[in-house]
Amino acid sequence: MKITVLKNSFLEALVIVQKAIAIKNIQEELTGILLKAENGLLYLFATDLDLSIETSLPTEITTEGSVVLPGNKFIEIIRKLPDTQIHIEKEEHSESVIISYGINKKIELNGWSADNFPILPLINTEYQIKIKSDVFKNMIKETIFATAVDEKRTIYSGLYFELEKNSLSLVASDTFRLVVKKEIITGDNQHNINIIIPRKALLEISRIAEEENIEIYGNGSKIFFRSGQTVVLSNLIKGNFPDYKKVIPKEFKTVLKIDKGLLHDVLERASVFGTEKEKNYSFKIYIQEKTIRIESKSGLGSIDEEIEAEITGEKQEIRFKTNFYLEALKVIPEETVILKYIGPLEAAIMEYDDGEKFQYLILPLRT
Repeated sequence: MKITVLKNSFLEALVIVQKAIAIKNIQEELTGILLKAENGLLYLFATDLDLSIETSLPTEITTEGSVVLPGNKFIEIIRKLPDTQIHIEKEEHSESVIISYGINKKIELNGWSADNFPILPLINTEYQIKIKSDVFKNMIKETIFATAVDEKRTIYSGLYFELEKNSLSLVASDTFRLVVKKEIITGDNQHNINIIIPRKALLEISRIAEEENIEIYGNGSKIFFRSGQTVVLSNLIKGNFPDYKKVIPKEFKTVLKIDKGLLHDVLERASVFGTEKEKNYSFKIYIQEKTIRIESKSGLGSIDEEIEAEITGEKQEIRFKTNFYLEALKVIPEETVILKYIGPLEAAIMEYDDGEKFQYLILPLRT
């Protein structure tokens, strides 16, 4: 294999596949990146057997071939090279490459044979849909914060993907909160899809996707995302996501509309009073006739602020985890949010657009 690449475009392609490099030592080669040069294109591929990413770029190829190179070290080397043409050469019966980047400037890097490295598999697809990249990326952004961090609770460590003809919902929950984001997708879609997609796969397609559309296709065990020259393949999470629609309340005793920025800023100040010993720090909301009062206390001190709001219904006093509110307020695109309450022991709802596209259910803390 003998190729010539431009540093910056090559580095961009390497960074795209980097997140699929295996962290755990399943087998040594999986910590590497496969380089395969053929038909005027250089293919880059990495996999940890759960998540796989492949991309390609036009390349000057003198001799076709392939090699697996230690992924993170190879990226570190390329990143530190000068901004110039890079020549990469591998002899036919060698597993090392020579990286040259000027007269009398070269690096030798040992790798592995590509013969035993996995390849991007072909799968029998049961569905294929297309969605605008900016729409799908926003759906991910507005839901992924509520997935469970503890991956032992497997079905909650990903996003529930529910498609009924042209209505797509992404749902996330860690069992203490639940968020639903809905969009109508264009096209003549006749599929009903109910799957759980790992958080990492969705973070990667959100990071990578730059083309106008994302193509999504898959079956009951795997899902592909394609954006331009890049493909992300992921295993799906096995299991049945609970019927989330049953837990979303329909009637409330108190409803208020409030400026998102004002509420966010008060809660940011309240979050200062959380300490390492009080990771589950909270605030108490006092809903009055025309204002709400935010109060938070800890061993460090306290904060007490009042904000104007448009309020209908009963007065309330309810305690919540501060970060549960802040994480949603950071991703909501509208300037006004609607908060709905039943009582101090019942789930509350945060929404915008009258809940047509976004609903966020939050369980209160017992005081």
